Amino acid sequence: MSRAVVRARRETSDAHASHGALWAPIGLVALTFAFFWPLLGAQFTLRDDAITVSRNPAMLGPISEVRRFWTNLQKPDGDIYIPLTQTV
Repeated sequence: MSRAVVRARRETSDAHASHGALWAPIGLVALTFAFFWPLLGAQFTLRDDAITVSRNPAMLGPISEVRRFWTNLQKPDGDIYIPLTQTV
């Protein structure tokens, strides 16, 4: 077998490997989305999200409020200590 043939086969093999590497993350994201799709209509997500996150005046305030989310241990907003959620 000539070197040109070996090189061509190797390049073809590398192209297939990189093509497969692209589909793996896309497949994982699609599988995760399909798995969690039923949760979008779940009633438990409506229980306290409006109070804790979307209609909370502290969450809609200025960026200077972020420090308070992490240090207010005695009386957290919505009676739940979730500083990472509040920061995001």
